[in-house]
Amino acid sequence: MKETILIKQCPAIQLAHLYEHLFCSEVDKLFYKNGLFPYLDYSLSGNTHQTGIIYIKLEAYTELAKDFSKNTKNIKLSMTNEALSAATSQLIAENEFAYTGSGITEVKKHLETLDNQPWQDIDLITSIDTKGTKRQSKPFYIDTNHPLPAKKMFFRIELDNKATPNFRHLLPLARLMCFLISETYETVLPDKYGLYSLGGEFKNTSNFIGYESIFNIPEGHSFDKEEILGNVSEIIKYIFSSGGFKRFASELAGISHKNASSISPNALYSLTDTGILIGSVGWREIASEKNILLILDSLSFQVRVGREKASAKHA
Repeated sequence: MKETILIKQCPAIQLAHLYEHLFCSEVDKLFYKNGLFPYLDYSLSGNTHQTGIIYIKLEAYTELAKDFSKNTKNIKLSMTNEALSAATSQLIAENEFAYTGSGITEVKKHLETLDNQPWQDIDLITSIDTKGTKRQSKPFYIDTNHPLPAKKMFFRIELDNKATPNFRHLLPLARLMCFLISETYETVLPDKYGLYSLGGEFKNTSNFIGYESIFNIPEGHSFDKEEILGNVSEIIKYIFSSGGFKRFASELAGISHKNASSISPNALYSLTDTGILIGSVGWREIASEKNILLILDSLSFQVRVGREKASAKHA
């Protein structure tokens, strides 16, 4: 694994937060475009500290991701109105308050200035004392007098209960496939619809086996649930066509807990979630493209907002 931590500082805290979302979105889009996926190839997180320090952490797991991570600090924002709208919506959904500012032209100008400010590598930093930082509100700031409570969207990946008994021994593989699929759509959907991902969990009950994600929907946003279902189906097809599942199977088949890689699953967590303890020999037996196709053919999806929901079988 290769870890990269990049630092920038901006005294306009909410502008910094907006920039953090825009930058992470740009990295995710670049990786996705080149067939690299969260969980399998990399992990990306961004934080904006109350002192205005933007903290970006990228963990590259595969050699492909390590190659791309070398140029992360040189990535520039596209700064389109669509990207700004999605990022702003994400902040509204995350914080559940309205944002306001000095106008899009002024916000873009300050974002460009921040974008041209070089990233600092944590390995090359001596220290940054933030005691004297004077916090600024403009040109983009949160309006705490105008709360905007978010609605929740639930998205489920479900394994067919009728098919599951026939491949119960594949449940540990199905569980990790859910992680790969969900972490990918949890980055793609927010960038497209301005949602904020709250993460999710794998569930194994008598009524439901699969993964459920939760998203905050910003106030006033609406979208076609069938379109969401179609988007996730296309994401899965893209992971398959770009060789993501093939590489996934190869990584799992090569697991060694003595020389653990980043993808090595926690055997105890797998046992808790599936009732099956699986070792390295077991992974070599079940991690194959044939079994991945078997699991994909058993998947269906459900999206729910309030009492409204829509479902589809993966095609």
